[in-house]
Amino acid sequence: MLQPFDDKTGGQQGTVRPPRRRRNWAGYLGPVLAIGLIVYAGIVLYGMATRIDPREIGIALENIPAWRILVAVALTVISVVSLAAYDVCAIKVVRTRKPVGTAYAALCGGIANIFANGLGFPILTGGMARYRLYSMIGLDLAAVGRIMALTWVTMWSGLVFVLGLTLLLGDTGEEAVFLNHTADRTIGAVLLLVLTIAVLWTGRRRRAVRLGGWAVRLPTTPVLIAMIAAGGVDLFASAATLYVLLPPDVVPSMAIYMITYVVAILAGNAANTPGGLGVFEAAMVTGLELGDRPDVAASLILFRIIYFLLPLAVSIGLFGVMEWRFRRARAAAGPDES
Repeated sequence: MLQPFDDKTGGQQGTVRPPRRRRNWAGYLGPVLAIGLIVYAGIVLYGMATRIDPREIGIALENIPAWRILVAVALTVISVVSLAAYDVCAIKVVRTRKPVGTAYAALCGGIANIFANGLGFPILTGGMARYRLYSMIGLDLAAVGRIMALTWVTMWSGLVFVLGLTLLLGDTGEEAVFLNHTADRTIGAVLLLVLTIAVLWTGRRRRAVRLGGWAVRLPTTPVLIAMIAAGGVDLFASAATLYVLLPPDVVPSMAIYMITYVVAILAGNAANTPGGLGVFEAAMVTGLELGDRPDVAASLILFRIIYFLLPLAVSIGLFGVMEWRFRRARAAAGPDES
């Protein structure tokens, strides 16, 4: 019911008008950003496509040494193992009604994170895959949501660790990322200090915070260190996969390369294209000022195949096998056990 109020300007009684509903402009930010990134990527890649002869890209692909391809595959395997460790760390923290084996958690983490990386809309695709796999062993949505929230903590903590370490230990003989090498090292030290404070803070006592709408218990110090390591190894291995495929002369410094790589990954996630398709490549080309080089285009294409498509194909196969086995077991158990 409306209540009377004193109008200060006239001293008369009036009624309170219902407040106007504020427009949630923040809700438009994501789609606008995604569209902007996709348009920008289209402009960059169209420019490359019109100035590079496809035959030159084919020749450049043939000229990539076999040992570089093998190293890239090995680094991809390391990255996938690290992705699997995300969920292994998470189940050490989340309380579930039914126990989750380490091997099963690793399998779920690997499949779900590869889906998130390769299919676009990472929260949706990775979340749906993770929920389906964990629901097969009886976990509810709340438990899966908490696991997923902790995997994001793993990713971001690993990102902060790698960037901080890269900036702090950057070679002074190489080009600086920011104003100068002192600024680089200061920013790197601050990032590592923040991470150290977080580790010490969680280690004093068990706490709970809200992450993505879920009340999540924070990990113990050993588990948090393992999460940082998993996220850091994943980021480093994925960045190294592309690094070994690129021509040796295109990277001005390791710090600049890592910053560019992280920005490209985040831009791809923001655009929600499958595996950041197009947006990632455009960001790398722009950030490293690679120009219209066919050998760079060949490296990016090969990276897309090795790091995104091959793991995604394997994960789809594994997911299909697990779904088939679950349905067969449920059918064998009968309607009372389903």
